[in-house]
Parts: sequence; C-alpha cells; structure tokens
Amino acid sequence: MRTLIIGFVAFLFCSLPAAMAQKKTVENASATCKGLPREQRPRITVSSFDVTKTRAQGVLGNELASMLTNALNQTECFNVLESLSKTNMDEIRFNQSGASDGSGPQAGKMKGAQLLIGGEVTDYVEETQDILGVHNNKAYIKFILKIVDAESREVLWSETVSKKVTKPQVRFINTEVTKFGSNAMENAVDKAISDAVGLLVGQKELISSYKPKEVDTAPKYNRSTCPLTQGGNAPTVMVIIPEVHIARRVPDPAGETEIIKTLIEAGFKVLDPSVYKAIRDSEELGKAVKNQDAAAASRIGSRFGADIIIFGEAFSESTGLQKGMQTCRARVEARAVGTANAQILAADGKHAGGMDNAELVAGKTALRNAGARMGAYFVNALCEAQGIKKGGSNGEQVSEIVLNNATFTAAGKVETFLKGWKGVKSVKRNFANSTARYEVLHSGELDPIATALDQGRAGVQVEITGADDSKVEGRLK
Repeated sequence: MRTLIIGFVAFLFCSLPAAMAQKKTVENASATCKGLPREQRPRITVSSFDVTKTRAQGVLGNELASMLTNALNQTECFNVLESLSKTNMDEIRFNQSGASDGSGPQAGKMKGAQLLIGGEVTDYVEETQDILGVHNNKAYIKFILKIVDAESREVLWSETVSKKVTKPQVRFINTEVTKFGSNAMENAVDKAISDAVGLLVGQKELISSYKPKEVDTAPKYNRSTCPLTQGGNAPTVMVIIPEVHIARRVPDPAGETEIIKTLIEAGFKVLDPSVYKAIRDSEELGKAVKNQDAAAASRIGSRFGADIIIFGEAFSESTGLQKGMQTCRARVEARAVGTANAQILAADGKHAGGMDNAELVAGKTALRNAGARMGAYFVNALCEAQGIKKGGSNGEQVSEIVLNNATFTAAGKVETFLKGWKGVKSVKRNFANSTARYEVLHSGELDPIATALDQGRAGVQVEITGADDSKVEGRLK
C-alpha cells in the first residue's frame, strides 16, 4: 500500500508542472472575426453577473464579467465598451474641475451599448474528497448567459452554460492560492467562459442585425454638396430658439448657437442673433412659438430680411447625480419656415444629455448636444427641399390682414381686391366668427394696401385700427 501511495504522489508531482504551465483557454480566445471593420461591429458591454448562490464569493460576478469582457474583445466581433466605473467618472470630473488644462476626457462623449451581455450564476459548488491521503477538488459552476437589447430591455437570447472539473490537490505544495478558491474551480470557470464566448460569437445572425448607431450630429451635406447653397445664392436664415433651464431663462442659447454653426458650415447665410435680440423675449415671438404659427413667424423673419426662419423652444432639466457628476437632459423643438409663403419646410424635436460638475453647465451641454442634432436635421432637410422661395432677397414678404365684424360676402370682396393689387403674388383667406384673416404674399410696402382699404376702394367700408410693416388690423363698418 505504501508503494502505491508513493507512486501516486510521484505521478502528481510529474503532472503538476504541465498543468500549471498550461495557459487558460479564455486568455487565448481566437480572433473569430479578424479583419471585421469596427463600424460593422455592434457595441456591447458586459455587466457583472448576478450571483444567487450564497456559497459563491462576493467578487465572483465581477470576475466573470471581467474575464468575458477580455475574451469577447479578443474575438474582434464586437466593439466592447468598458462598464461604467467610479474611476471613469473621477477622471472626467477632475478634467472639468478647473484643476486640469481641460485636455482630458470630456463628458458626453462616451459611446452607448446596443447589446448588454450578462448572466446569473445558479450553481457554484466546491467539494474536497480524501482518497488515501490525497485530496481531490471537485468544482461545478453553472450560469445563465443572456443577450439583452439595451434600448428595449428585451431578452433576445439566453443559454445555460455549465462545467464540472475534478483536480488533485497536494496540501504541502502551495498551488491552491487562486481567486476562485481552488485550481479546480478556476479551471471550471475558465472552460465555462470559453464556452460562453463560443455561444455568443455563434449568434451571428442576431449580432449582425445590430449595426453601430451613430448620433446624428453630422449632416450629410456641406457647403460643397448642398444644392441650396451653390452658386453664391444661398438663402438667408434667421434662427431664434429661446432656452430655459428648469425655470430660468438661459443667456446666449447653446442649442441655437449649435444650429447656427451647423448651417454656416453648410454654406447658409445666417443673421447675427444680436440683430434681433430685442424680439427674443417679445410677446409676438412667444405667441408664434406657443401656437406654432408659421405665418406669424414668417412675418418676423421677413421683417429682418430672412428667407427662412427657424423658430421654436428649448429646455433642459437636471436628472440628478451620476457618480458624483451633475447630469441634465435637454430637448430642442423647432421648425423651419419659408418667409415668402409661410411654407413649413421642416419640423422636428431632438433630445440629448449633458454632464458636468456644475448643473447649469451640464444643462447648457445638453442643450448644445440637442442643438447639434437639430442642426444636422435642418441642414439635411433644407438641402433636400424643393421649391424654396426666397423672400428677403427679392423684396417679397408675407403679411397678415385681420378684419373684424366681417360678413362672408364682404370678406370675399376684400379678397378679390387684394388679389388684384399690383405686387400681390397670392392671397390665402380664412373666415370664422365674423373675422376675416388674409395671408398676403406681396412685394413693396404694406401701407398703401392699408390706405386703400381705409378709403373703401375694396367696395366695403373698412376702418383701419392698426398697422405695421407686416400686419394690418381693422374692422368693417
């Protein structure tokens, strides 16, 4: 018996160096998708595994996630994103604290994952058996592997992975100092992760349907490719989008500035906001924005010589703290209107986030990011639009005439008169509640038309009660 034991121990001594020298499979994951361009790889992140077995070590979930992250990155099938950690946020916070030169990482630049890879450990068992004084470690690990759509939280795929390993242990040689308790469990974990990688890479059809999404901050057109800005005949654009952070008006609107910047880069002529600074907080603009009144906005744009006016509103609001940093969300809603005929050329709303040490700066960052998306949208929409009429450059403008106390017959007579006026290109009439409204596209000044109506030259008696460069108000006697 003694001879048998000695021989068995000698066998173990001979076997140990080979076992210890063997590198773990997971550290040599093959580049299954070698050469696949990054723009064709879906973005993924591996979350810490949930551990439901009390016998498992507290760090097991993080260790499994770290090993799987490393192995998946080596396959070159994915754009693997590091999971958020306090260290990442600390570096961004330091860069924005004022203590650095600002050359470090900027908030709001992190990529978002399209797929989440995670798992749940359902079995984790380690046992030791003594046979003739020799210890055998038995290890068993089992977990559920999942692929989850990051946006919808839908579980797209799941599979159970399990491994059993039995390995001899020699007590008087320190070979069991491992992060998993024993060499047997470390080997079982390694093989299970290797299997997990193979299963994930095998989901080629699912993975290929999740191409990387890029935030739409870069327009498809520039000053060389936009048809609307070629030949030195670019339209003049007026952009006016007041901004609010919670309940405070934001000076020097960030979203508006970003839209202006994008338009200029695409070759559009853009009015300096200082020219129309006084109207930003006016009741006239407020009503146009609130009522989404394209005609009212076009009159404002015409008054300043713009061919297109982009108007709307923007707001930002705090969303609390993220790893000690202030975070905000912002939304910009706006529409582009041709001032020559009040035609709505484009309309949309975009939202984005922002982060900084200071809340107001985080709010402005969010507004700027949302404005960049809106700027790209407007450049693309305007460059692709057909039949945009220029107003400010050829002297045409849209004006409004409002006559109260009108009858249907009288309203018709005024419409006929306006259509026959020299310089009037078109007239749109709306009649309701004894009020006749006319949108008039015309060249020349509006005052002569108002004077002619006041003199009764339309065939009805009209009393003009108010007039400016783009609007006439009156009532029928």
